[in-house]
Amino acid sequence: MKTHLKSLAFLAFVFSFLPFSNAMAKDNMRIAYSKSSDLEVFADSVAGSWCDKAIIIRFYNENEEIYSQNGKLDQAVAKVGKIISAECPIAKAVSIYGYGKNKKLLSQTNASLIDDLWRINKKASTSSQHTDETQNTTSVSYRDFSVKGWSPPKLGEPFKIANNSNEFLIKTEDGKCSIRYNRILPPKTEIKNWHIIVKGNPCHNQILSGKASIRVFDDKGEIDGEGTGYFTEGYFTFDKGWDVQLIKRYAINKSEQKISYIIESDASKEIHYVGYLSSDLVDKIGKYTKWYGCSPLVINAVTSNADLFNNENKISEIIEKAGGMASELCPDNKSFNLIASTSPHNIIGADKKTPNDYDWSNDKKVFYSVAVNKEDGKWHYSPDMAHNRITMDKIIKEAERLQKLQDMNNDYQKLNKASFEKRLAFFHNVIGLDDIIKTITATALTNSSKYVNTLVRINKIDIDTLYSDYPVNMTIKFDSKKISPPQMGWNIISGKLTPNKNASYKAKISLDKFTGCLNEKCLEANEPIFLVRRKYNEPNWLPELSESAENE
Repeated sequence: MKTHLKSLAFLAFVFSFLPFSNAMAKDNMRIAYSKSSDLEVFADSVAGSWCDKAIIIRFYNENEEIYSQNGKLDQAVAKVGKIISAECPIAKAVSIYGYGKNKKLLSQTNASLIDDLWRINKKASTSSQHTDETQNTTSVSYRDFSVKGWSPPKLGEPFKIANNSNEFLIKTEDGKCSIRYNRILPPKTEIKNWHIIVKGNPCHNQILSGKASIRVFDDKGEIDGEGTGYFTEGYFTFDKGWDVQLIKRYAINKSEQKISYIIESDASKEIHYVGYLSSDLVDKIGKYTKWYGCSPLVINAVTSNADLFNNENKISEIIEKAGGMASELCPDNKSFNLIASTSPHNIIGADKKTPNDYDWSNDKKVFYSVAVNKEDGKWHYSPDMAHNRITMDKIIKEAERLQKLQDMNNDYQKLNKASFEKRLAFFHNVIGLDDIIKTITATALTNSSKYVNTLVRINKIDIDTLYSDYPVNMTIKFDSKKISPPQMGWNIISGKLTPNKNASYKAKISLDKFTGCLNEKCLEANEPIFLVRRKYNEPNWLPELSESAENE
């Protein structure tokens, strides 16, 4: 590595960064050091080389002030970026990991070279809050809000290996470094005495991350696998480093596995953006493929805020934000799929494939799904091609509202022409009322019973019996455990009528249901508008008059 003196003119600032030569580095390269801030900056390297289009650097700062004070991280990135550009002109993107005391991971972010200046692309994810001056927004930890009770783990929390899939932790012989290895073995077979050799990476925190060359040896000392590429928390992604925080690893089935990861959290809209890595089993050799996430790239906007997807402007904002993430995660991609759901996992279209006959309208977990494509360097989508359940629900509700208005108007027109008896039946929600005198006579002659709907006047109430004096003297039995009795006065009732041999009471009715009346003889039934409003629970409804009625 050559030292470019011109690139060091800027070092009379807050930090004094000094580049170091290859002779002073071992597995990784220390590319800058600030004595006043006790900050060391390393670049991940392979076989003595760290220069690439996309690189990984690591900040080590014991007093941790760089991660908590406003603007400090931005200043440091800008200064280290000048060293990077001087020593590695092809570098266009950098992933930055920030460590504090005891090498604890405190910050994780990305930066890009824009107009010859290195700038942070998104808010740094830190365990404490700070202000990102370049975006004039406040960073928040991932746990600042939850979605249906779910929130991502805090940055730096241990990533838990799923116990329902074939994965093994294999270490170097000294136990200081490890990878997560996916392998199908015969039942009851365990990987014992296997080990790895790692080159080109210091393997911080005992789990391999960043670029490295590895070899995997079985218990017989034979090579089971080898390769050079990128690792994310011990997972081999071969040709791409995933600068993400892993959330969960799980197996959909034996042949397909997933890892979910958090991309970014947007507290203003209460959205956690989640992506997915996949690995497939190669049956012939019993091994899984490298983890991949760009083919296809799926971004899941996990939120409880479904109303966002009622507004096309808000949808455009979300897709624009997701498009920036897509460009950062998969720069070569020309398309990605955006899903919006209430959960990050077990979602059709996100971490599960979409069946050909899948009915999006019935999926209550998914708000939205659309394909987004890049044209002329910009991301585009078609609202007409989106599966928008919120909009669909809105359309369905509007159709139901219009149908309800039509039904109300039809009922009003019919009631205008109906007899008082028909209006009473409508009031009580039955087809018609019975002539109670004729029914009592018929049932007495045939010694039978009949279910009736009739208008009565109740003039007395006992514990379990009502007494009516209109249209005839009758007793009305009811079960107080199943039904609350009607009030005194006029009621329309339904129930089973049985003739009574007692001359004082012509019949007995077993009460099934009733409708209490407000006026004498239920005269409110003379008002069709009242009847329609009551049936449909629309107290302010007014009928739509036909053209002929208006002309009259």
